Amino acid sequence: MAIVLPITETIDREKLAYTYRITPNYKNGLKEESIVLIFQMRAIDKERFAKKLGELEEEDIKSIAEILRDMLKL
Repeated sequence: MAIVLPITETIDREKLAYTYRITPNYKNGLKEESIVLIFQMRAIDKERFAKKLGELEEEDIKSIAEILRDMLKL
């Protein structure tokens, strides 16, 4: 199992609580500005991953972790 955070290109989702905007770059493999829907965290089977599309920058990971801690009141 893996814990995942869905990502959408629907930018107006940024107005929702517990979201984070990601700017596309070569490392993350995104094509457009995208929003991480932290509040929709879920567990899925690792076998559902067909291939790795990219990797987030350390700064983005830290920012998302901070939002996640706030959301979970940790």
